[in-house]
Amino acid sequence: MSTGIGALVITKNEEVALEDCLRSLTFCDEIVVVDSFSADGTVDLARRYADLVVQRDFVDFGEQKDFGLSLLGTPWALVVDADERVSTALAAEIRARVGAGSHDGFWLYRRNRFFGREIRGAGWKRDRVLRLFLREGARHPDRWVHEEVALPTGARIAACSERLDHFSYDDWPSTFGRLLSYTSRGAAERSRSGLHGSGWRMGSKPLGRFLRQYLVQGGWKDGLHGYVLCVWSAIGVFVREAKLCAGETKIPSAPSGPVRVEVVHDTRDTRATPSRDATQEGDSA
Repeated sequence: MSTGIGALVITKNEEVALEDCLRSLTFCDEIVVVDSFSADGTVDLARRYADLVVQRDFVDFGEQKDFGLSLLGTPWALVVDADERVSTALAAEIRARVGAGSHDGFWLYRRNRFFGREIRGAGWKRDRVLRLFLREGARHPDRWVHEEVALPTGARIAACSERLDHFSYDDWPSTFGRLLSYTSRGAAERSRSGLHGSGWRMGSKPLGRFLRQYLVQGGWKDGLHGYVLCVWSAIGVFVREAKLCAGETKIPSAPSGPVRVEVVHDTRDTRATPSRDATQEGDSA
């Protein structure tokens, strides 16, 4: 039975997490994976589950997702990260909500885990993302971090009751890598907004983040995991502000030349043609 929903996943070296993610999306009419030239087995895994797999240079998260949305052939889009899972209960609710036709988009609250433990405090219980929506008119704003899709004015948006499972932090190497990436993008975004680094903010903001998450938002309720999470969050704020002070505000991953695009797997009846990138190879993103 058709759902009218197409799933989009953007990836880079997600061999460990991707299979469980894609398995949870098989209720959708189609699955599209846009990969940033992974060096591991990500693409081979994607071929096993996805209807379309495209490799494309990464510019930023919002721009990559907009490109992926243009490849979907369904009216509805469900955008999921490789470290997220759609439970059977959430899949059933998504089908019912979309079938009702009463809204244009839905917030998905996430069930976040930190090194194997579900976090109920530190503000994570209220974490939500706008990932299920009608594609027409939807576009991600020009942001380098914390991008959220923008729907047309007047769009009717509700929230699903079931939660999206999020396994974001499972090992220290990837956790450190994520810290470095997010702090670089956060510093660049603030610099682009006209903010400058200051010793006062570098000292006060990390402390304020820890106190808010640990005391006000109840991070202490999650025991040792909650304490480590709140300290880690404060460290991220410190590194971001330190980079802003040092003028390290360039995004190193943005390609300087033409954006490469390669369709490596396509089982759909009508092959998607990435028109903008494929026909404008001489243009820089």
